[in-house]
Amino acid sequence: MTLNAGNTFFDFMKDLGARFDLFQVLLSIVDILVLSLLLYICVIFCLGIMKKRSGKLLLGIFAFLLVVVAAYLFNLSATFFILEKVMQFGMIALVVIFQPELRSLLENLGNAGQKFRIKNVFVTKNEQETAITEICDAVDSMSKKKIGALIVFGDQLNPYDEMKAVNINADISNELVQNIFFKNSPLHDGAILVSNFRISMARVLFDEISNNPDLALDLGSRHKAAVGATEHESGCVAVVVSEETGKISFAHEGELDEGLTAEELRKTLVKRLVKENEDRGEKSASKKKTKKTMR
Repeated sequence: MTLNAGNTFFDFMKDLGARFDLFQVLLSIVDILVLSLLLYICVIFCLGIMKKRSGKLLLGIFAFLLVVVAAYLFNLSATFFILEKVMQFGMIALVVIFQPELRSLLENLGNAGQKFRIKNVFVTKNEQETAITEICDAVDSMSKKKIGALIVFGDQLNPYDEMKAVNINADISNELVQNIFFKNSPLHDGAILVSNFRISMARVLFDEISNNPDLALDLGSRHKAAVGATEHESGCVAVVVSEETGKISFAHEGELDEGLTAEELRKTLVKRLVKENEDRGEKSASKKKTKKTMR
């Protein structure tokens, strides 16, 4: 009986040890996955910054880190001591400098689950072109009446005043766009956001505007906000109507094309928005065909 009890206890301890090793292996796998996810987020964050004007600042930071490593390797004690102290305060400065990018990254992470759950409603090419025509007709009319307007196309935006923004979620129409920007309308201040060819929000007031020194000094806040929205978010484009001159402008990738006609604007938007959606649709269709063929 004693021998059997000893064998049973030994088997139990052996089995417990095996399970403990398996548990440690699982923890190691989870640890690697979490680390990989964090590295992926860091790479996406850095690549996103490199596409913007602040990318030069990021290159300067990398150069500074190389100097710190060199000072450590070559035992430059005085230089390394000073650089180490600078780095301690530099971390706080980086959070302040890259605050818009960090906020955008955290918002994207927070909305990741929602993006997986909610599918965008499919919009046909004809519906896309009709929506663009409605916008251009409204822009043409507002240009003649010298009614200021700012229309931003995109899913991601620079930081804006969320308390003042108003959810619209409506189909695009010439009349609705003009009513929103009518001078006595409570929604005429700020921009309207067009997402998936629907007006998703109005009275969008951006926290920051472009500080690009190459822009003309006489540009108003609408134009600078449009340029700022497109230079920080590469997927955004914007249309501006000047309240003073009635000129139509198109902002993209931090640049501003001024003095467009309504027809030129329509062709530009179709090329920029409809063409990109067609390319995405073709890629999606080819993937589905590939999956069916494999089955």
